[in-house]
Amino acid sequence: MKNLVLALVLLAASFAWTNNATTAMMNAEYEYAACNVQFAKDFVAMRENCALLHDVPMMDSADYIADIDEALGDVEHAARDGNQPEFGGAMWDLRARMLSLGLAVLGDTFANKSVAFGNCVREDGEPIKDALETCRHEAMRAGKDAATEYVGNEIEYGNSQIAELDAMGADTMGMARAVGYGEELKADMGPAFDSGDEKEVSDLYQRHSRILLLFRLEKMISVMDYAEPIIGAGNNRNKERLLEDIADLKGDTEDLASDCAYSTSVDANYGLKNLECWNEGLALMGRFNSLQAVYWGGI
Repeated sequence: MKNLVLALVLLAASFAWTNNATTAMMNAEYEYAACNVQFAKDFVAMRENCALLHDVPMMDSADYIADIDEALGDVEHAARDGNQPEFGGAMWDLRARMLSLGLAVLGDTFANKSVAFGNCVREDGEPIKDALETCRHEAMRAGKDAATEYVGNEIEYGNSQIAELDAMGADTMGMARAVGYGEELKADMGPAFDSGDEKEVSDLYQRHSRILLLFRLEKMISVMDYAEPIIGAGNNRNKERLLEDIADLKGDTEDLASDCAYSTSVDANYGLKNLECWNEGLALMGRFNSLQAVYWGGI
């Protein structure tokens, strides 16, 4: 019974554990996003100036910019607080609003514009693009260091959790598999950041989010597998309810782990799937916490 209590404590601790590099990593990603936002604002202002110079109509971008500024503020706030779920949602919202502005600008490009206007945008756009690349380069450099430290910390912590559960006799194969994904991700970080390719770096973050969730799900499964026979052989007053709840929760957790399987191939739907998986995963973690309350109440 002592080992069961320790397993429950370990799982609760894993939900609460904070990576020392969390704030640095999210701040670096925020800085990169801020580079893109500043470019968008400078580009829109430049187009408006070219429109005035060459007397052509121009879209009203004020609402788009206000929305983007608000979304970037949400990203900054989440990064400062080290709130990963909130940060992921805010980043998704920011990308959506940036895309909305981009599509609007694209549509406006063909709305009664002159050749002179087009030439003005091309010429005046070059220094803005140069400033963007410089900004991105600095953010990438900070991001590479922070992300490498962050994943390294996670791997070290994950291995320590596996070792402790292994010592109790729990099955940690799923957890070890997730840590293996983390090792693979860490090896891919240097080349991705050094490439300067925004998509490659974004793909890393999406893959990382999936791995982090899967490790937590697999650890819940390991603890529940370990707990079932101990509870079944014990005399906890809530034993029958516990066993029923564990069976239901474990089945749902295994289903989610399968539905949110890890892949190194990141398509357009990967990020949205991550949000869905995390929403469901957090609900399962809440159910596990409730299960613990039932266990302690029956002692």
